[in-house]
Amino acid sequence: MSSAENLCFKIGILGPSRVGKTSLIATILTEAEKILAGTPTRMLAVGPATKRRIADHNNDLQGSLHAGEFHPGALGGTEEPFEFHLRLDPGKDSLAVDFSLLDFPGGWIDDGRRPEHRESDWEICRKWFAESSVLILPVESTVLMEAAASSHRRAVPSILTIAQIAHIVRDWAKERAKRSHEPALMLLCPVKCESYFGDNGGYRDASGALLSQVKTAYECVLRAAAEEANHIQVVYAPVDTLGCVERIRTTWQPDKHAPGGFDFTAEYAVRPGATLAPKGAEAVLVSLCRHLVKTRAQVQSAILERTAEERVRAQVTANEDCGLFGNLWMFITGERRERRGNAAAWITMEESEQRALKELTSIIEALAERGLGSRAKVLKSDA
Repeated sequence: MSSAENLCFKIGILGPSRVGKTSLIATILTEAEKILAGTPTRMLAVGPATKRRIADHNNDLQGSLHAGEFHPGALGGTEEPFEFHLRLDPGKDSLAVDFSLLDFPGGWIDDGRRPEHRESDWEICRKWFAESSVLILPVESTVLMEAAASSHRRAVPSILTIAQIAHIVRDWAKERAKRSHEPALMLLCPVKCESYFGDNGGYRDASGALLSQVKTAYECVLRAAAEEANHIQVVYAPVDTLGCVERIRTTWQPDKHAPGGFDFTAEYAVRPGATLAPKGAEAVLVSLCRHLVKTRAQVQSAILERTAEERVRAQVTANEDCGLFGNLWMFITGERRERRGNAAAWITMEESEQRALKELTSIIEALAERGLGSRAKVLKSDA
């Protein structure tokens, strides 16, 4: 966490290639728009690069809906590290809370598959994780749920790079243990869940089976976090990233060069109506707001610190004793009056920011008090 310009929380997002990290981030933004409707606060993408990445992704999704079918692999994977910048904006830039999420090629998770010339880039990713108090793990739900044959089930950990993720989570948790005074949050987010829930247009409810599969498959990940830092909260938050598709077929194509020996693909049909209806990301947003509430003192201090410093500096300058002739000259030229006016302006600004901060805090607290929804589960609460 830093307080450079706006308060900024770094978030690590960790998953294999093409698991749907961009889709998850876009869904969080969409859900936030609905939740924050009617309030002065909004969640938005910040900066040309993030706006373009989100817009391109949403256009690709809309194109799939118009075509009547959805092929996740066709959206492409991340080829270079990319920082997503999101902002919880109360309408006053100086009080905004920024979230930065680092996406990187999922293949880099595996030491044996990471290109040697990208080791320095990977070290940047590792440093990002070390500085992140929140870690999001997108999970490919169809891989877990459609592994029917024993050979498919054996391939699941390799396809989802679970052992590699557990290793990175352990390193992250060790860093959290060094900062046990700070809250730590890990979110397990199964994505593309439309076919396993009956609460969003789905034809069946296999939500219990999905939860069981995730807990079993990621048991080593959960254990790694718990063994290193007992104050890490773990939340299970399954997400429909489109909400209007239904899985129609999955293919396990033998491929000795692919992780686990299989090239897994899933195809989806668009349900009648073809209207985007993402669901489940509210639990992610609520969990992030609860995380902010736990760091409320740091948030308030970081946001107001800059204005308070400027106000004190202006007051000192306004009341500076410049000696008999210097004071007389400032009186004649009006500089003393100008300095005192500047100091008064800073006092007014500080009071305004305190009021706006109170309003922002109220909104964050109200979001934090919302339920996670029937889908989400707290797998481990704070110690």
